[in-house]
Amino acid sequence: MVNRMKISLLYHVNEVRLRLLYLLASFTATFLVSYLYGEELIYFLAEPLIRHSFTQRLIYTGLSEGFLMYIKSSFFIAVFFVVPLLFYQGWLFLSPGSTKNERQQIGSLMTLFCGLFYVSSFLTYSLIFPLAWKFLLGFQTVGLSAGFSVQLEARVSEYVALVIRMILLFGSASQFPLLIMVLYRLGGLSMS
Repeated sequence: MVNRMKISLLYHVNEVRLRLLYLLASFTATFLVSYLYGEELIYFLAEPLIRHSFTQRLIYTGLSEGFLMYIKSSFFIAVFFVVPLLFYQGWLFLSPGSTKNERQQIGSLMTLFCGLFYVSSFLTYSLIFPLAWKFLLGFQTVGLSAGFSVQLEARVSEYVALVIRMILLFGSASQFPLLIMVLYRLGGLSMS
């Protein structure tokens, strides 16, 4: 009995290790590709701002700020694209111990969670960013009576951090209706 239990534990530890190695390899590959295309990535993230601004540049003021911004944006993109794989690897690990009905429900939920997150991220980029940047850029003043003007000179690190926070905020907010439904079905919430 002890020998069988030891084999079972070793099997599960090896299975977890294998799943983590897949995730690490996928994350590393995505990170490296994102870093290699860092300039295009930054342009993609800045495009809604450029479209609604008279200026077509972002600045950095610290010596290492440009490099760290590439690292941060590449890390975000890698996490953004590897999270569904994380869910999938978790599902592959748990599915042998689940019933057919549980596997179908968990698979559907994971698909919905990921789908909602990506759809809301796309809508944030294509709809919310242009509106937000138009509003925020409206505070620029050009040619006041004394010849004084206030114009945006955006730091690239602050801009990328704002974009990442907004995508994560709207993507997470889109999960709440589904989360409430799951909690209600599990009995964690009541409607009375």
